[in-house]
Parts: sequence; structure tokens; C-alpha cells
Amino acid sequence: MNEGLSAKLRAQYLQDMERGKLDVLVIGGGITGAGIAWDASCRGMTVGLVEMNDFASGTSGKSAKVIHGGLIYLRKGKLRLVRESCTERALLRRCAPHLVKPLPVLLPIYKHQPSGYLASSIRLYAYDRLAGAKASRRGRMYRREQTLSLENLLNSDALKGAAYCREYRADDARLTIEVLKAARMKGALMVNYAKVLGFIYRGGRIAGVRVEDRSSGIRYPILARQIVNAAGPWADQVRQMDNSLASEQLQLTKGVHLVVDYNKLPVRQAVCFEGPGGRRVLVIPKDSKTCIGMTGTPFEGGVGTPDITDEDKRYLMGAVNGLFPGIRLEHGDIESGWCGLSAMFKPENRQSPDMTGKDGILISESGLITARPGNLTGFRKRAMSVVDLVAKHIQDADGTIYPPCMTDRTPISGGDLNGLTYKRFKEMMVEQGALQGIGADPMRRLIARYGSNAKKLLDIYRASSAEEKDEYKLLRAELIYSIEHEMTVAVEDFLLRRTGWVWFERETAERMIAPVMEIMGELLDWDEEEQARQWRLLEDQLQMAWGLGGGNLLERFPLEPDQDPAELIVTDEAAKQLTQT
Repeated sequence: MNEGLSAKLRAQYLQDMERGKLDVLVIGGGITGAGIAWDASCRGMTVGLVEMNDFASGTSGKSAKVIHGGLIYLRKGKLRLVRESCTERALLRRCAPHLVKPLPVLLPIYKHQPSGYLASSIRLYAYDRLAGAKASRRGRMYRREQTLSLENLLNSDALKGAAYCREYRADDARLTIEVLKAARMKGALMVNYAKVLGFIYRGGRIAGVRVEDRSSGIRYPILARQIVNAAGPWADQVRQMDNSLASEQLQLTKGVHLVVDYNKLPVRQAVCFEGPGGRRVLVIPKDSKTCIGMTGTPFEGGVGTPDITDEDKRYLMGAVNGLFPGIRLEHGDIESGWCGLSAMFKPENRQSPDMTGKDGILISESGLITARPGNLTGFRKRAMSVVDLVAKHIQDADGTIYPPCMTDRTPISGGDLNGLTYKRFKEMMVEQGALQGIGADPMRRLIARYGSNAKKLLDIYRASSAEEKDEYKLLRAELIYSIEHEMTVAVEDFLLRRTGWVWFERETAERMIAPVMEIMGELLDWDEEEQARQWRLLEDQLQMAWGLGGGNLLERFPLEPDQDPAELIVTDEAAKQLTQT
């Protein structure tokens, strides 16, 4: 079995799904769908998964990128959920140390807030006890002067103090990809850019799906004993095809995140606070950038491509400038941003979403199982509940018994360090990279992106031509790995979700657009028509990600499909001039 998630084998994967009846077919390649495929394949089920766009191109690549223990749930008395979130947070840290990184969080407390210093202290104490935190890892309460010494940019007026706790940040899209790769290693078949057109029924029950490969236009009938709808905000669209869209419909909310240079907002740790109107705002430092985000904004539009509105930008800029009065951020400081949708089932009668079934799972009369959407932290537990149900249905049908969930003790791809600590593994890999002529900083970035899979990338680099420029030689190796092991089909897949360059390393993205396009075109044998299509798709994505501040690079540096790609390389000097214009 080829253990890679290869873009070149997409048609073969679809043909394999068509030829043999699956135990379970998952619709949706976000973190929930990935977790279901991983869990089911670990139990020995034959698994297929189809995603209409790229993996993690929806909510799972546009979240707040935080693995949290559920401190905010304490206000609502959801103690079980807090304990569960803390457990899952610790497990993900162990299983994917290259992607899940510690994130100190400061929560300032002001006199005008309904939640005072004492209440915050009690919640933090309960939070640490529910999490089972060691003494050295427990949160702390700070008085006014101590808070200002920790974060001197804070507005000191009416400041009473702050709560300080430890959470984790994560690359959401890469976590989704690594979970999918873990499922592939257990035999699951997964394909992106494969859209479900409708269901196949037998005796009134769902027996399969009709899928179209969006790259070739070829359609495949795929049969499965159980079909799981894990399409997140798009779940209702899938249910509509089944004519099972009843009262338990999705309620959507929007999350908006903006990125500025760290020097514009040099916070020493993440800061979580209530903005005007009680909206929760999170400011997170990430390397040379700072991310400003808010979630939970009601959303009534279509699920296709939610926009960051001028109102969103004004609100976040105003909230940040209010908390950090010496900063004075302006719209022109915004370098990039993204907007993602979150969803939950909300019954028509306004009662608890738990009314929709155990763990929020819906089962239609035809047998379609719809998984409850949820946050990044709890994906494994949500997947376990769904696969438990799938296993029960199969056992009831023919007596086949599958083992219980084992993902709590199964490594995620990239997280198997052979018993080494992550620190020692990084040291070892930096030494190996140096032997190949790769500098320590580039090697550390590869390790942070691919974890233990960086060893495979080094093997590709070692075997590549020595004639190529060093920078592009490493890029070529990364692209080969990404295409053969992460089903990278489009330039936007690589620049946005496999690397995150568009959002967090804009200058790198600008510099690498043309070489990435050229190398991928060579590796995937693109003709002129496909190259032109790739340029158009990328331009649309860059417009959404970059057309947010005072300047719009695309208006001054358009990506014309009839140009020689070599002419489109943005040099460091040109990029500097553009961003200063």
C-alpha cells in the first residue's frame, strides 16, 4: 500500500472506492471528517473520504488556531466539557508537539466588567483543578502593578489586575492534514476536490453517493454501509440533498482574524479581553506577526466565502487601540486576514442542541449520519462518538464487531519521535540538515511544519539535483513531498494551507509565487490552460487574504496568466517598495 496521500493517485483512490463497498464514507475533509476517518481506519474499517474543495479549506483552516481547555465554559457551569477539553488539549500536545505549542494567555480585569477579580480567581482555581495541572503549570492572579509589568502596553485606567493561564496554539490546517495522513497510513482512501452530487438509495435507505472529480469531471458511484456527513457549515446543504433538512438546522457564526507586523503590536504574550458589546477578542503573537481575532459574530449570509467587512475591521482596530492606547493601529497596518464560519445545531424551539441526539449526532430516516460541528480541541472525542455509532449500526446489521476507539494511543502523522523528546529530535534533525547544507533556521521551520516527516523531506532533498539554486532546491523538495504525501493539487493549497505563508509570511509568499507555480506545473504536468486557471484561482485567494488594509498588492502587481512565470517573481526590494507605497 502507498502510505502517501498522493495528488497523482487521486483517480486511483476514487476508482478503488468505486470498486469495493466501504464500511464508511465520510463527506467533508475538515478536522471532524479527518478525525472520523482516522478513528474508523484505526478500528479496521474500510474508509473513504471526499472533500469538495481542498482539505481544511473551510472552518478547519480558518479558525482562531488555538487549542484551549475551555476556561470560558466555566461561566456556563459546563464542568464536564472543561475537563474533557483539558484532557484533549494535553493529548494533542503529546501526539503533535510540532504543531501544538504553548501559549501563555493574559486576561486583564477592569472595574467596569461584570466579572471581577474574585470571580476570575475562583474560576482560574477551578480550571486548574479540572485540568489536573501540575503546580508549575497552574495559572496565577496578578494585581494591577504586576499586570502592567507583564504587559506594559495595556490601558492602565481602571485596571484591577489579570488572570494568567496557559493554553496552546496550533496550525489548524496542518493538524487536519496530519490527521488525514495518519488515517491514510491505516488504509483510508481520501480525495480532495471531489464533490458529492447526490445519494444512491436502496429500499429507501442511503447506500452510497455519486461523486464528481472536479479536476477531471469524471463521476463515480461509491457504495458504503454507512454515510457520515461531516461537512461542518455545509452540513445542511448535504442534508438538503437527502431531503432531511428538518427543524434542527445550523446556526452559523463568523470568526474574523487580522494579521499585523509584530512591531506594530508587540505583545509579550497572548491577551484575551472583552471588547465593546462584550465580544471576546484574542491577540496572539506568532513569530514576527501578531494575530487579532474575534469569534462568535452572528452570520446570516451564504456559506461560500464569508467576507471581512469594513465594520469587522473597524471593530477590531477600535477594540485593540482601546486596550493598548499607545499602539494606534490603522487599517493600512493590516497585512492579511481570514474569515471562517462556525456552526452548531439549534433546534427550532430554542432548546438545547443536545435535543438533536446523543452528542449532537443527527440520523435521518434514510440513515444519513450527520456529525456535530465543533472546535479544533474536541475533534477526536466528536469523531469517537460518531464511529461508536457507525460500529453499532454495522454490528446490528450483520454482527461484525469492531474494537473501541484507540486514537488516544495512536500517533498523529509527524508526531512519532521514536521516544525522543521534541527538543532532542529538533537538535538531531538540525544536525542532519547541516550535513546536507541546510541552515539551522530553515531546518527548524521544516521541523515545525512536518515534525518527524521532515526526515522524508530530507531524503527527497538529498536525492534532488545539485545544480538548482539552494533556495529553490529546498522548495522543490518540499513541493515534491507536499504533492506526493499531502495531496497538494493547487498552488493555493501550498501557499495558504500547507505552509501558511500567505497569512503569516507575506513577503515569503510574494517571493515564492512564481517558483511554486513553475515547479508545480512541471511536477503535475500542467498545460497552458491549467496554468492560467491556477493563476486565476490564486488571484482570488490573494484578493481575499491581502485586500484588507490600505494597500492592495494585486491592483499594482496583477497575476497575468499569459506572462512568463519568471517575470512574476517579487524580489525582496520590490516587495519592500510595494508595501511602503
